[in-house]
Amino acid sequence: IYSRTTLGFWMYLMTDCILFGSLFATYAVLRESTFGGPSSRDIFDLSTAFFETMILLFSSVTCGLGILASLKDRKHQVIGWLS
Repeated sequence: IYSRTTLGFWMYLMTDCILFGSLFATYAVLRESTFGGPSSRDIFDLSTAFFETMILLFSSVTCGLGILASLKDRKHQVIGWLS
């Protein structure tokens, strides 16, 4: 039913979600395990990390949907997704 391009797009999107999810999970597990070294609060500033991650993920989605709309010759949808 779906083309290889559509399947590839969703696989790419899922791998992005897995990558960022694993980064957040790794941080959550290791945040207190410093063995006497500097803690994550000393090294990282995570005040905007979730917001920046969501911007990256949503930009990937909108670019992908814009590309799919362009393949179907839907100019108004392309402009809408990429604006």
